[in-house]
Amino acid sequence: MTAKHFELAQELAQWYAGFSDVQAVALGGSVAGGSGDAKSDIDLYVFTAQPPPLSARQALASERRSPRADMNLNFWDLGDEWFDGVTGIEVDVMFWDPAWIEGQLDQIEQMGLPKDTEILCICRSGARSASAASALTQAGYANAWNVAQGFEGDKDATGHRGTVGGWKAAGLPWVQS
Repeated sequence: MTAKHFELAQELAQWYAGFSDVQAVALGGSVAGGSGDAKSDIDLYVFTAQPPPLSARQALASERRSPRADMNLNFWDLGDEWFDGVTGIEVDVMFWDPAWIEGQLDQIEQMGLPKDTEILCICRSGARSASAASALTQAGYANAWNVAQGFEGDKDATGHRGTVGGWKAAGLPWVQS
């Protein structure tokens, strides 16, 4: 990760943290995993039951001189994608309700698994699963692991996932149903 990525991530995290409903902001993707480079995007995960108003998020992208902003997307999760015109870095922001992790933990608890069961957590990019593995560890599961970079990994130079990092790009076994 370049210093420019880190500075932008910190600045944006502080901006989102200024909203009273925001409980946490986490950096994910290749930048957080230490494999990012100058072409990497920033993946921010904003944990909140109520995302900041769309108008405020649009104003942020505009203030950052974004030449393109796709806001209020719902393909994977609610989120925004935009290019930071100041730094040239793509920004992907996803809004997650903290109750999601609590619900996942409840499901594991209901299974009655012994606390020493090995549990592998995986998601698309490795961010939600990192939060889930952390919650499991805090709940006393000694062998909860995150699959770093998730299933699809980071976006490649053309903006597609599944070719750079992640389970799929590593050639590990998987099937599609």
